[in-house]
Amino acid sequence: MIPIRFSLCGDADKIMAYVRKYAPGVDYVLRRVREQVPHVKREIRLHEAAILYLLAGQFNRNGAQIIELGTCHGWSAAVMAEAAPLARIRTCTPNSVHVKIARENLKTYHNVDVIETFSVELLGHCHAEIIDMVFVDGDHDHVVDDLPWFNLLRVGGLMLHHDYTPPTSATRPCRPVWNALNAFADVTGHEPDVLLIGPDDEGMAGWYRRAGEVYDGLRYS
Repeated sequence: MIPIRFSLCGDADKIMAYVRKYAPGVDYVLRRVREQVPHVKREIRLHEAAILYLLAGQFNRNGAQIIELGTCHGWSAAVMAEAAPLARIRTCTPNSVHVKIARENLKTYHNVDVIETFSVELLGHCHAEIIDMVFVDGDHDHVVDDLPWFNLLRVGGLMLHHDYTPPTSATRPCRPVWNALNAFADVTGHEPDVLLIGPDDEGMAGWYRRAGEVYDGLRYS
């Protein structure tokens, strides 16, 4: 598999047009997902969901493992389930209300498990596993605690973050993620492999794990 790499900047229409070139059915899929998962504030936007659909589709194979940190009502989990129906998807949140809502919204996706737990606790349970993709959209104030998930990725696996957005953004500024991922880029020695900069500088950023790479918060080798 050749990983999808891009640095994409523009308005929502430009981003959607890019995704449609590689995933022509994305509009239909997102409409179908929206019928099952009603809109809530702070969920990923439509063009971001399209990017997530494109990237998760790379891991649509038997035995693939996808982890989501931050479930909300299940919108992004459903998008990934549509993109990768052969993969096992686990999405976690400590919010018991969100768990109940998400389980109802996701009940038709038999490859998705909604887990009521903190991401660091799930990390402890998964420490011996090999993961194909991690989508991080949980407690942004503690995003640094989620960076060790990178070490569970197989070579070629993707760690993708939502809200890579500068503090100057007029809509969704996110200083903790912005600072943490800029520091992550410094210690890895390379910029994101996938970078989305949408309207009002709202962004997503992700890295594929290279052979031999280990992140421990201080060193990267």
